[in-house]
Amino acid sequence: MLHGVKKFLMLKLIGQACGQDVMVMIDSRASHNFIDINFIERKDMNTKDFEGFQVSNANGKLTLVDQIIERLGVKL
Repeated sequence: MLHGVKKFLMLKLIGQACGQDVMVMIDSRASHNFIDINFIERKDMNTKDFEGFQVSNANGKLTLVDQIIERLGVKL
């Protein structure tokens, strides 16, 4: 058990994507992966549109997810 944490739900690591350090959060309960739109725009990455769905953020705000990146290499 981690000090002060009853259940370990998420692992946070520093990784590297597109030559830049990134925070990688691994949640074994998650069914999807997400990436910050600002990172995508800064790196001028190609995305594809799809029908999309909404996800609830940590603050309870709903966000539309309607783009996908088919491949992104991340070193941990």
